[in-house]
Amino acid sequence: MPEIAPAPVHQPKAQLELLDALHVAAPEPEPPATSEEELEREQAAENARDEYEYKAWKASNALWRALVSDVVSHAVMGAYEDVLEKKFGVESWRDVSPEQIREVALALKRRARTPAGLKLMSEREEFILHQLPAVPEGSSMDRTRRELSRLVLEVAPEEVFEAFMRVYLERMDAAEITDVPGKSLVALMRKLRKLAALERRELVFRAVGVADHEAA
Repeated sequence: MPEIAPAPVHQPKAQLELLDALHVAAPEPEPPATSEEELEREQAAENARDEYEYKAWKASNALWRALVSDVVSHAVMGAYEDVLEKKFGVESWRDVSPEQIREVALALKRRARTPAGLKLMSEREEFILHQLPAVPEGSSMDRTRRELSRLVLEVAPEEVFEAFMRVYLERMDAAEITDVPGKSLVALMRKLRKLAALERRELVFRAVGVADHEAA
């Protein structure tokens, strides 16, 4: 019986390509990064963080300066900056964090920038001066003098006002009004402003030790 040759096996072309693909060697894993590459990546990440923090600090600082310069002079701004450096325990304003600057800016923003009623000084300016060890000569000190003068001269003559300020400086152990802490000056203004005219007059005359009818 003649030998029958096996029939040829026909495989679709796509199936053959699949078989070939299965025999292709798997790709070798990438070699681990060298220490130099790791350092470069870490440095890049650190640079990105530094840039973000610098931009955040710059934006916070710009906001703070805008709010302060809106109501006081450059000299007062510098004194206020010194106060905040001590408050946050840093040697340089640059070391105050963006979060801390924004916190102060928010406190400033809550206070009015313009005086209300007969006041010559805004709430924001008083807030700043209240924190200074002394108010430097300039526009803020001029407004302080004028506000104290207004509050006293509304209820007493000029000579009583002058006597009142002399007594006040003696009690504060200060030679000049610029030697008085900002906190004390603001407290005096607020106290006088809070009193009704008659009560304020009595306080002023009592302070200088002169009877009301004698000074009238």
